[in-house]
Amino acid sequence: MAVVESESQGALRSEIESPTAKLVYLSLAEQGRASVAELQDRLGEPRITLYGVLDSLVETGVVEVDRDGSGSIYTPA
Repeated sequence: MAVVESESQGALRSEIESPTAKLVYLSLAEQGRASVAELQDRLGEPRITLYGVLDSLVETGVVEVDRDGSGSIYTPA
């Protein structure tokens, strides 16, 4: 998987095409891990949008999800 690097944004995987998905991935890469609520607070995106983007990122293999009894935590793969 190819990686594009930028000093201000860190590493961004080239297979992420959606601007919102790029923001979500960069936020996770910067913070290390986050719940949907934390991403919503950080990015100002609606939860429904974030769930769709995160599902796509997990399916692509660039983000991993840890589901436990209290919710889901997302991390960059």
